[in-house]
Amino acid sequence: LFNSTVIIGKVFHDRDGDGWQDDATARGLKIKTLTNQANYSDGFIEGNGERWSIPTEESEILMGDLTGKLSEDSTANTIRLKRGIIDPKAPGDIVVSTKEGTTITLKSSGEIIKSYEGKIKKGLSGENISVSRKIVKNPSYREGFKDVKGKRRVVLDNIFDPVYFDSAYALIKENESEKLKKYIENLQHKKNLKIILTGYTDSQHLTKRAKKRYRNNLDLSLARAEVLKEYLAAKLDIAEEMFVVEGRGSENPVASNWTNSGRELNRRSEISIEYDEEIMEKKKFKLDNSSYFEVIEIRNEGVREEGIPGVRLATVEGLVMETDRFGRFHVDGVDDIPDRGKNYIIKVDKATLPPDTLFTTENPRVKTLSKVMEKFNFGVKMPEMKKIKKEKVVEIRMGSVFFKTNRWEIKKDQIEILKNIADLLKKHNGGRIIVEGNADSRASNEHNRILALKRAKTVQEELTKLLGEKEVSKVTIVSQLPGGEM
Repeated sequence: LFNSTVIIGKVFHDRDGDGWQDDATARGLKIKTLTNQANYSDGFIEGNGERWSIPTEESEILMGDLTGKLSEDSTANTIRLKRGIIDPKAPGDIVVSTKEGTTITLKSSGEIIKSYEGKIKKGLSGENISVSRKIVKNPSYREGFKDVKGKRRVVLDNIFDPVYFDSAYALIKENESEKLKKYIENLQHKKNLKIILTGYTDSQHLTKRAKKRYRNNLDLSLARAEVLKEYLAAKLDIAEEMFVVEGRGSENPVASNWTNSGRELNRRSEISIEYDEEIMEKKKFKLDNSSYFEVIEIRNEGVREEGIPGVRLATVEGLVMETDRFGRFHVDGVDDIPDRGKNYIIKVDKATLPPDTLFTTENPRVKTLSKVMEKFNFGVKMPEMKKIKKEKVVEIRMGSVFFKTNRWEIKKDQIEILKNIADLLKKHNGGRIIVEGNADSRASNEHNRILALKRAKTVQEELTKLLGEKEVSKVTIVSQLPGGEM
C-alpha cells in the first residue's frame, strides 16, 4: 500500500495555448453602488435559472457565480440586477468585481473603466466579463384635472345707454359727454378690447340743409357712429383699428317714428363691446405614474477550456485508457515505487483527436512518481470548425410551352419566369443553378440531345444577362441533360 500511488489527469482544449486549463467561471460576482444609493428601491436578481429579491438598503450585492461559454459559438451566460430607480436621470456609480480579479466601474456619465489583477492578470482564468446598464420605463398613467388660467371672449350688447343726437345732426350733445366719461372708466382695463358703434336715424327725410352734408339717412347714421368713434378714441387713447363702425339708417327703430319723443329715441348710436376675460378653468391631463427600473446585465463571454471526451492514452507498460465525458482519466495502483521515485510515461494517441490538433504540453509526458498522487494533464489546441452553410434546393419547372417546337429560343412571354428566378438569386445573395435541358421524342436521340443542350445553354445565357456582372459572380450556372450529361 505504501509503495503504490494513483495517477489522475485530463486532456483539455487549451484555447489560449498556455499549457494550463483555464476555468472561465466568474466567481464571487459583486455589485457595489458607490453613489446615489438613496435613489434606488427594492429589486431582484435573475440568472442561472433562479430569481431572488434584494432590499433597498443593500449597497453591496452578492450575485454568485457566472459560468463561461461551452464554445465560441455558444450564447454567453448572463445575470441581471433589476431594481427600481426614483430619478431615472440620476443613476449611481457602480462597481462590478469578481474573485478572479476583474473590476469594472460604470460611471453615471456612461463612462466604463476596466482594471484587472490576480488570476486574470496572470492569464490563469478564462473569464471575460462585460457589463451594461439601461433604464427601463414601466409606463402607467391616470387622468386628472387641474386649474389653469384661460380666457373667454365677452360680448356685451347695449349695456350702455345709447348716445342721442339732434335731428339732422351728428354732434355729441354736452349732456351726452358726461355719460360717456363713465363708460370710458369701465373700458380702460379691458384686454383685446373691440368697440362696435352703430349709428341710426329716425324715418324723416333729410331737409335741404341736411342734404348739403349727408346724402341720405344711411350716410347720416354712419356719421353719427364715426363722431362717437373719434370722441372715444381721443378719451381712451385707443387706436382707431380697435373700433368697428357702421350705419344702419332708419332700421331697427326702438320707438314710434310718429311722435317727436319716439323720433328722439331713434336718433342714436349704440355701443357694443367685446373683450377677453381671464378665467380659471378645469383642464383634463394625463398624470404620469410610470415607474423606472435600472437593469444591470453582466455577461461572461469567456470560453471554458473544457475536457475532451473519448481520447485514448497509453503507458509504456501497455495500459490503455480513455477519457470520460469530462476529459478525465486515471491510473489506479502504480506499484513498486522505490524511495528515489520512478519514471512514468503516458502518451496521448493523436489518432483519437481531430486532424490538425496541436499539443500545447509535452506528448508523451514523463514524470517521476513518488508515493503521493500525481497529475498528468495534456493540453491540445483544437482546429477551428468551419461553419457549413445550409443549401436550399428549389426546383422550378418551366413548362412545355417555354420553347417553340424544335427551337431553343425562349418565347418572349416566358422571360418573366426567368426574371423571377434572377430576383430570387439576388435576394439570397447567390446560389447554384442546374439547368436541365429536355426535348420531345419525335426526332432522333442525337438530335434531341443537341436540342436539349442548346435550350439549357440559352437559359444559362439569359440568366447571366438578367443578373448582371456583379450578381452573376455569386452564382454558379450549370447546364446539363437529364441524368447529368454535360
